[in-house]
Formats: sequence, C-alpha cells, structure tokens
Amino acid sequence: MASVYLLTAAGRFANYDAESMFAVTRSLYERGSLDVGPCEARSWSIACVPGADGRYYSGYGVIPSVAALPFYAAGRAAGEITGFDADLATGASVSFMNSLVGALACVALFLWAVYAGCTVRQSLLAAVLLAFATPLWFHSTKEFYSEPLFTFFLVGSFAGLSRRNRNSSIIAGVLFGLAVGTRVFGLIYLPVAVGYALLASRPPQSGRASALWFLLPVLVCLGGVGLVNQIRFGSPLDTGYHIALPTLGSVFSTPLADGLWGNLADGDVGLLWFAPLILLLPLTWGRFHRAYRLESFVCIAVVAMSLTFFSVYTYWKGGWSYGPRLLTPVLPFLIFPLSPMLSRASGNRLSHSTVARAALVLIPIAIAIQMIGIIPPYSRHYYLRAYYDVEYPRRWWHRSLLLKNVKDVPGVMAHVSPPASRGETVPTATAAISVRSEKDQYLLRLPNSINQIAPDVWWLKAAALGTPWFLLAPVVLLLGLFSVAAASRLGRVNA
Repeated sequence: MASVYLLTAAGRFANYDAESMFAVTRSLYERGSLDVGPCEARSWSIACVPGADGRYYSGYGVIPSVAALPFYAAGRAAGEITGFDADLATGASVSFMNSLVGALACVALFLWAVYAGCTVRQSLLAAVLLAFATPLWFHSTKEFYSEPLFTFFLVGSFAGLSRRNRNSSIIAGVLFGLAVGTRVFGLIYLPVAVGYALLASRPPQSGRASALWFLLPVLVCLGGVGLVNQIRFGSPLDTGYHIALPTLGSVFSTPLADGLWGNLADGDVGLLWFAPLILLLPLTWGRFHRAYRLESFVCIAVVAMSLTFFSVYTYWKGGWSYGPRLLTPVLPFLIFPLSPMLSRASGNRLSHSTVARAALVLIPIAIAIQMIGIIPPYSRHYYLRAYYDVEYPRRWWHRSLLLKNVKDVPGVMAHVSPPASRGETVPTATAAISVRSEKDQYLLRLPNSINQIAPDVWWLKAAALGTPWFLLAPVVLLLGLFSVAAASRLGRVNA
C-alpha cells in the first residue's frame, strides 16, 4: 500500500492548510519554535493567527508538524547532497509522509479487525478496500493533509482497546490523545472510545481498569494540548479557530438537512460519489452486527457523530479537495462492516446473491473512481471556475469533480512530454508544452501552471518538465516491484 501510495503521490502541496503546517515544521527544525514566522493574518483564515507573545502561529494541530520533522530533515539533506532546491526538496519529502501514514491507517484497520475476531483474509481484504476503493488513497497522496494521520491515530486507538489488556489500553490512550492533538474535534469520539474500553473487556471489573488506563494518557495528552495553546494564544481553550470562528453559532451555521445532503450527494465531496461501497452496507450490516455486535455499535456511533458534526459545521466542504476530506477518518468505520462479504465461507454461500453481484460491480467502480482522482490536479477545477463563469458555458458534468476528471484525464496525460529543448527554465519549459485546449491556455496564465495542466503524479510531472527517464525509471520500477511482491504475498495468504 505504501509503495502504491508513493508511486501515485503528487510530491507537492499548495494550499493554506498545508503551507501553514509546513511552516511550523520548518520553524521547529530551524529555530525550535512553534510559530510560522512573518505572515499576513486574515480574519477568515487560521493559517496565520496572532499569538499572545506577538508572534504568529498556525491554528492547526501541532502533531502533524512534529511528525513531519524527520521527513523535513531527510528532504533538507537530500537537497544539500544533490544540489536541488532545498525548499522544494523538503516540501516534497514532507508531502510523502502521508503516503506512509495512510498505509499505516490501513494496517490499523487490519489489526482491529483481527483482534475483533475476523479472519486474516477478511481483515486483509478490508484493509485493501480501504486503501484503494475509498478517498483515503487520494488524501494520502496529495498535499499535506492532517486527515490520514488523524485516521491512523483514531483507528489505532480502537485496535489497541480491542486487545483487552493494560499495555494496549495505554497505547490506545496515547494514540487517541495524539488524534486530538492532530484535530481537536476528535474529542467528540471520546465517549465512544471509553464505552468500547468498558464493554470490550470481560469481566466488568477488567473493563473499568481498561477504561482507566486508556483515560490516563488521554488526559496527559489533553494537558499537553492545553499547554501548547496557552503558550501560543494565552489560553488553554484557544486553538486558533477562535479567530475565524469566535462563537458557537459561527462554528455550526449550516442547516443539518443541507449539510447532510451535501456530505452524501454533493458533486465535490459527497460520499455517494466518491465512496460508492457504502451502498453495500445495508446488505452486510445485519450479518456484521450479529457477528461483531460491539464493533457495530462503535462504527455506527462514529459515523453518525461525524455526519452530524460536519453537516452543521460552517465549512462542511473542507475547502479545495477531491471528495470528502473532512470525512476521511470515518472511512475505516464504513469499510469494517463490509467484512462479512469478504470471508471465504460467505463468498461460497453468497456467490449468486445480491450482495455478491453488487460487490462485483461496485468494487471495480470504486477503485476506478480513486484512480481517476489521482491523475488530474484537483486544484485545476477550482481555478477554472472563473473561466467557466466568464468565458465558457458550463456543462451539466461540471457539477461533479468526478465527471470533470473523467473528461480531463486524456488531456492531462497528453502533457507527459519533455520541453522542446533541454536546459530551459521551468516557466519556459512549461510554455513549451503543447497547449491542446482553451482551458489550458487559461491555466497557463497562472504561476507554476505545470501544476494545473500536467498529471499530479511526481514522476509524470518530472517527465513533463524534461527530467530524463533514466533518472526516474529506477525509483518507479523499485516501487512497482515492491507493490507486485507485496500483492503476491497477500495473494498467497488469502489462498
């Protein structure tokens, strides 16, 4: 999974969230400070928030920035050794972190399923579906999002609690605390995690002990989060969001029905568009609930709480994205209930049933949807909105990022060609790429336009900029061989 994610990664980031968290990483590495350096504070953004000491800080959780430090150091060293631009090298290296973290989130789901009582085959296939048939693939390969790390911590905490012993409960508490340090809204899942700790263990006295050992590191981590907030903003309860969203009413201003419909069916972020496997849940839920009653309550509670929270949240769309970025952490809790259809016994009995036929159709479609999202730069659609509004009539498929990507993939892939001559600067090389549409002409006016017209995969974009293939081929082949070897081993385990 990590090999495929690295092979399809963009190797860059270019939104305010990512740049703000990266600035904290750079500041920690170079100055040992949590600030983001000089920046322009905006009332609508938490990327640059005035602190209590006069410096500027990011309002996002500090854990992703801390976790990125080894990758920043590796990128800095690689840039110095090769002579490559150090800022580009560190940015690319940090962006690759999520490819490894996203794969770890799939490992966490595998472990949780095994500890809960699923077979190795069921657990492996569930992890594979999470990796390649949900938007976790996209969000683990683009930008420097915090969602993959949060997903790993959250699912890992439930996997730890399912082990039903003290050490695992402590580890689960640490992971849950780190999840809150990554995204503070993770606190809404604390009652679910405590309930799982109480009920997963037998006898009841053991459950109370597990809950206590779980809560202790959680409280320590919450204390750490409060201390960081105190240092930055002068209050343990101020996270940075208090600037853009100063009141509870400003945080939750979306009507529930509107937000719920959007999170399910909106063409930019709707789960039904980008995670169609959820259509199988009504067919597998009964069997899953009977076999794993406690886990079924956990899954439905996490999903219900997430949908409710982000349906009334003011910025429920999550900004520029391909698919449901803010709902990425609930994807494992939607995939786990599909495990009954992944067992060999169920497969034999249900080979001609509705669930088997539906799965044979929906799984390839779901994987194709993720692949279609990987290739075109997702930001091109947002930059093109002004173009469509002013210069070009909108088509019916413009309401869906997925359908727009289907149309754009051939044109984007056509740009995988070197510039006219070697030794040109990046802007000149970009201009040398053949322009095949009016949309490309519009996008070429933007800074770093190569990021909007060429495939958003690091080695394909490098080829488009003129990097010789003999420099790219070894890394691409190595990652490909790792992927094939791992898939072959998984196939033997399933057999």
